[in-house]
Amino acid sequence: MLRYKPEETVGRSAVEFIHPDDLANTRQEMRKARRDRLMRHIECPYVHRNGHAVTLAWMGVWSEAEQRHFYIGRDATELKTIEAQKGWRQSASCQAA
Repeated sequence: MLRYKPEETVGRSAVEFIHPDDLANTRQEMRKARRDRLMRHIECPYVHRNGHAVTLAWMGVWSEAEQRHFYIGRDATELKTIEAQKGWRQSASCQAA
């Protein structure tokens, strides 16, 4: 999804790839997930290898046996773009009315 080569990621934390504008918010959501130990849905922008933002949507579940969360992520960039366009259209139509 982010197109980094394996050697560019080995030994680095995933936090290093989070977009700097959203780092504080993402860290707050991660702390909530660890504290609550509940299923969690988190969306945050990451930095693609080419420099542009990619929104990743993460779904995590707490494992009592392992005492940790397990997450699976997907690229939600297109969905976020569509949602933003839809919101803009709705806002524009409300102003026109």
